[in-house]
Amino acid sequence: RMELARLLLDSDRLAEAEDHAREALDQLKTGGQWVDDLPENVVLSIAHGLLAEVLRRKADEDDVIFGDPDTFHAMVNEAKENFARAAELDPNETYGSYYAFFLGDLQSVVPGSASPRRQLGQEPPAIGSAPDEALDPDPSEPD
Repeated sequence: RMELARLLLDSDRLAEAEDHAREALDQLKTGGQWVDDLPENVVLSIAHGLLAEVLRRKADEDDVIFGDPDTFHAMVNEAKENFARAAELDPNETYGSYYAFFLGDLQSVVPGSASPRRQLGQEPPAIGSAPDEALDPDPSEPD
């Protein structure tokens, strides 16, 4: 389901992507992990990040932005909650936090959650890439 949700997201079929992302998350929460190579927290983090990205993209559509404000705010808040949950489950997760940056401070929705670590202007990292710390081998040295 996650794979299909990702493909649908990439092809801008957001309603279908949301359905599949939610189904995948529900299956994972009930012990339906189908990948043994990754820890459960990592797979759940990716699923939460995927759903969050679908919701973020849906909230960016004109009919949502200019539609019912309560629907818009609920969608943005749910996206923030899922981005925060993804970061909580896998602190090294960098893919979703790149997109979460554009939603602002996640702590305003989920107190104690990790704030997005990516800066504007950076390309999103590849899924499974090294954490930010690996990008700068000696963070004590100024740029």
